[in-house]
Amino acid sequence: MKKSYLGSLILFLSCFTLFVDAQTFENQKAAELVHGANLLRIDENRKTVSFVKLNVNDQFSEAEQKLWLEQAVLKLPQGNSFQLLKSEYDNIQTKHN
Repeated sequence: MKKSYLGSLILFLSCFTLFVDAQTFENQKAAELVHGANLLRIDENRKTVSFVKLNVNDQFSEAEQKLWLEQAVLKLPQGNSFQLLKSEYDNIQTKHN
């Protein structure tokens, strides 16, 4: 009985520490930091974006998504970019890149 309690406590504390190191911004503040963001989490240790939720009203074309990700979210240095490796459609014909 003590082992399962201790294991559960360790698991809880491990999961808790994952969220402690993230700074969360919502609504207008998130949009100020990343264009189109409604919810934004920034890893405080790495100082990088770890999660972005977009506003429902903001939609980007595929070309704009790549540019948005490179410039607004990841802030890649000039000359760095992504290359699309694969595109596929799921069961309801939504395209995933």
